[in-house]
Amino acid sequence: MSIQNKFLAAAAVILGCISSFIFLYYPAEYRKVALGMLENKVKSMGQMVALGVGAGRELNNFGVIQQALDWAKHDRNLSYVVVLDEAGEEVARHNPGGRSIDIARLTRTPDFVARDEIVSLTVPIRYENKGYGKLVIGYSLADLKANIARNTETSLRVSLGIFVLGIALSVLLSQKITRPILQLKRSANEFADNGENIRIEVDSSDEVGDLAKSFQAMVEKINLSMAEIRQVNEDLEIARDRAQKANQAKSEFLSRMSHELRTPMNAILGFGQLLDFEKNDPLSDQQRARVGEILKAGAHLLALINEVLDLSRIESGKLSLSVENVDMGLVIDEALSWVQPMADEKHIRLINLSQGAENLWVRGDRTRLKQVLLNLLSNGVKYNRVKGRLTLECENTPDGRMSLRVIDTGKGIAPDKIDQLFEPFNRLDADQGNIEGTGIGLSIARRLVELMEGAITVESVPGKGSTFAVHLPCGRPQKPMNLLHRAELISGKPEAGQQKSSTLLYIEDNPANLRLVQEIVATRKGIRLIFSPQARLGIDLARTHRPDVILMDIHLPGLDGISALRLMKQDEEIRHIPVVAVSANAVKADIDKALQEGFEAYIIKPIRVDQFFKVIDKYFGPDHETASPKPSTTGATI
Repeated sequence: MSIQNKFLAAAAVILGCISSFIFLYYPAEYRKVALGMLENKVKSMGQMVALGVGAGRELNNFGVIQQALDWAKHDRNLSYVVVLDEAGEEVARHNPGGRSIDIARLTRTPDFVARDEIVSLTVPIRYENKGYGKLVIGYSLADLKANIARNTETSLRVSLGIFVLGIALSVLLSQKITRPILQLKRSANEFADNGENIRIEVDSSDEVGDLAKSFQAMVEKINLSMAEIRQVNEDLEIARDRAQKANQAKSEFLSRMSHELRTPMNAILGFGQLLDFEKNDPLSDQQRARVGEILKAGAHLLALINEVLDLSRIESGKLSLSVENVDMGLVIDEALSWVQPMADEKHIRLINLSQGAENLWVRGDRTRLKQVLLNLLSNGVKYNRVKGRLTLECENTPDGRMSLRVIDTGKGIAPDKIDQLFEPFNRLDADQGNIEGTGIGLSIARRLVELMEGAITVESVPGKGSTFAVHLPCGRPQKPMNLLHRAELISGKPEAGQQKSSTLLYIEDNPANLRLVQEIVATRKGIRLIFSPQARLGIDLARTHRPDVILMDIHLPGLDGISALRLMKQDEEIRHIPVVAVSANAVKADIDKALQEGFEAYIIKPIRVDQFFKVIDKYFGPDHETASPKPSTTGATI
């Protein structure tokens, strides 16, 4: 709506209110005043007639009574007058219209009452403090109503006249006021369309004219700045391109360096372990200690390589997560079992207060959750005091999230240094001591938790200890998988009396994912499923059972799926076995990379049952019939 229309609408509303007030208020006020005047007139008339009638009754002179009634007859609106004695008997009457008068009803309501176009009033007849009955007088409302009608009509004409005249004046005034504003608007639109070289001319000497001059000055300044802005944009684009290339180069450098460093590290750690386990020509105690230092330093360097690579992937946005419902209780048990030897070395007591709790399920990536928890627990051991305590608590909160807390009894962290905890490579004062670390773990942990829509908080009291809390969305509990109800699933051997079946090896660390594939495979006869939660164990099972097909998750703890595939391709015994990738990474670049690495096919989570069988049937052939009705082809969520 234009400003002119808004102005006219506002004027119409205001004038409508004024006109309505005039039309409604003045007729009502006039009626009120006129009715009050009529009441006073009728009361005065009644009192005068009652006084004359009372004098006639006192003198017992009917002529005086008749004179009093005759005086009242001169008013043409007088409808009737009735004189009653003390007993209520009628003494005299004046009723020119022959109206039916209900004396009983009228005397019961002596007040001023309007009924049937007539107002009635009952007045006591008294003379010198003596009562002589009552006087009932009726008065017509015809003239009053006619006057009220004329007044209402006049008010309506006045209100309509004010409204029409006001609208006409508003139109003229709005045109006068809004014309320069509309000129300014057109100039502004032209400037928005053309961008520059606009002259704004407004024929107004008031505030609108001043606004137009200011706008013209602003346009000129903008025109002068356009070249600078374009130059800045060009510089920003160049800087952005350089930053993207630098970031890409950094990622490629870190990835290549990680690979290049892993190769010699593999030889260092491998030959170091061979020296440590040599039986024929054992090392001396001094040599064994030196080899131990080599292995320790190599493991530390390998951990640093992995953490730097993780940080690089997170910063570049190339780290993908497989978010699902995770049993946090199992993750906690695995992490505590890994940390227990470290705690025993420092005589630190591990206290798991989450034991026995139910429904500890979260939404997250199981492998990355374990990585985060291991980082917090290992830090809780490394930075704790000897014979201290490390407590782990886990509970569901009312806001639909799970809160996991790792509480240590170390020296604590100064309040002014807590914000520096999550900075990469910032170990605060730990560099001055003998505690090993890279200063990257906490930074990676926080970013991983944030990618899973969670948060990490820290509370610390110097001299008493610190509490690291992880808050994540709660997940839905899943039905626990019974891995013992099929003998061939564990043993890898057919049941008694069963014909030789085709073998499918599934390398997957997530029980929920394994349960789904188990249920899918169970619908086909003649397929034996064996599994492994780790890549290295899966390679050993492949050498032992020689499966027809291997399904392998990309994100595995320890050795990932791509690295495991490379090891398989180097093994003459199993390199011919087709390996199919199973991953939640649905990005085309990730799929292309997996296929280039040597995977025969790629199955995306959530698994579609029809696509799963389409891939599997290429290797098992059409002889494996369906044992039960074929599952729905809708996506099955893992």
